[in-house]
Amino acid sequence: MQAFVLLVEDEPIVALTHSRLLERAGYQVHTARSGEQAVQAALSTDARYDIVLMDIDLGSGIDGTTAAEQILAERDLPVLFLSSHTEPEIVEKTEKITSYGYVVKSSSPTVLFASMNMAFKLHAAKRQLEQAEHTLLQERDSLRRIMNASPVGIIGVNADFVVVGANRAAEEIAGRKFVENSTPRCGDFLGCRNKRFEPHRCGETVRCANCRFYQDIRQALSTGATVVRQETEFELDGITGPRTAYFQYSTAVTSLNGEAIALVNFEDITSTRRAQERMRLLSKIADSHGNIVVITDAQRKVLWVNQAMVALSGYSLEEFLGKNPGDLLEGAEPDLELKATISSALDQELPYEGEILNYSKDGTPYWIRMYIHPVHDDSGVLTNFVSIQHDVTERRAFQRRLLDQDQRVQAIMRKSGDGIAIFDGDGMLTDANPAYCELSGRTLEEMQGQAVSVLASDIHPEQITELLEKIYEAIAACAPGAVYTFLALDKNQHYYWREDNAVFFYDNDCKLEATYVFARRMTNQQASETEFAVVGTRH
Repeated sequence: MQAFVLLVEDEPIVALTHSRLLERAGYQVHTARSGEQAVQAALSTDARYDIVLMDIDLGSGIDGTTAAEQILAERDLPVLFLSSHTEPEIVEKTEKITSYGYVVKSSSPTVLFASMNMAFKLHAAKRQLEQAEHTLLQERDSLRRIMNASPVGIIGVNADFVVVGANRAAEEIAGRKFVENSTPRCGDFLGCRNKRFEPHRCGETVRCANCRFYQDIRQALSTGATVVRQETEFELDGITGPRTAYFQYSTAVTSLNGEAIALVNFEDITSTRRAQERMRLLSKIADSHGNIVVITDAQRKVLWVNQAMVALSGYSLEEFLGKNPGDLLEGAEPDLELKATISSALDQELPYEGEILNYSKDGTPYWIRMYIHPVHDDSGVLTNFVSIQHDVTERRAFQRRLLDQDQRVQAIMRKSGDGIAIFDGDGMLTDANPAYCELSGRTLEEMQGQAVSVLASDIHPEQITELLEKIYEAIAACAPGAVYTFLALDKNQHYYWREDNAVFFYDNDCKLEATYVFARRMTNQQASETEFAVVGTRH
């Protein structure tokens, strides 16, 4: 393809001579006779010039240097000055406008064509350089956008430990903006402090040498090795004052303009570490009290269980992770109704309290009472469920035994010919058999909920005070029982002699929990005074 030349020359003969010379060499030539014509031609919308040969003296209008400046302000063209001037100041003036060359008109065609070829090469090299710079800027912009989109802090550090780039997340962690072409050292940018030095600020090699972060970056730069997911502790100049921060970081080596750069991505895990520490402390507290703790995500997949859960279930923490607890613990025949009730509460993000039968890894059944609490973040979004559990297997077995015993006691009470009454720890009658009701002359409904002192109104007035005092003394002494005789009114309002055998039940602190009274009518009783006997004492 022929190159198109804009020849700017006001002398007609010179213009014709150069035009024919160029055409014989294979160029297409358009001639402009003034600076104004040259500017108009070069800047026209259909202009396709490849080079401008510009004379300097162009008559009464603008000269060649001014025309070249106006053209170059709008078009990227190689401009080669073609002039008869040889004065240094003229040549120097043209060099300030363009660097494509200066040819004296008296030069041979060989010099002219060589200068034009050089101008073409310089212009092509300039275009390539501009394209490379444009591509580099695009790549930098793309890289910057990618880096800024990352939630993880990213900085580039050179061999002098100067930060050469940082994304927005890194700026947020550091609490300061990265300024292009600035030279902050790694410690200065992050605001690191070292309590072993005065002043505390880092940024000097002697201080950084004690920093594991520094050592890993130095190793990466010297060996090219990648460092993955390390953790370190920093004391930083925070916005509101010094703060201790924990980072997890990785390093990889890349190249920027031929210089080795450690690309460091790091994440502030301070809140995570503190949450883990709180969890660890809470776990210790929970373990020390025998509580079972299970923490799941919002989808009820296990994130953590404490050692008490591991010990009771037989499953390791690793076996629990990522699973719904019920998948491991509910057994082959789960209580589907209870399971639906629990799921309904949790689906509504409501707490749940109840007991459920679980099975350990070896198939052993056990009962737990659990308290499940939903956990929400500051914006009210569900994040976790926390379940606090207690092993109630023994308690339920004990309750079963008590129920069995109670059923046997009820059967004995119904069949016994002696009167039997049961009082709670506060001395209120809770139950009595028909024989006791017959002796007392009252129905069970009349006596239930009545205190001993009320029921004792049937005792002979001369005996009641002394008798009650001795009963209270026996209880105060934690005696297991007492036997006493007294005169009592029957349903016909006649006094008869009666013997009561009381059995006392206490808790571990010797607090009365219940009293069983076995009563019978005495015949041929001749005693005129109340007899009272305490059956041993509790030690």
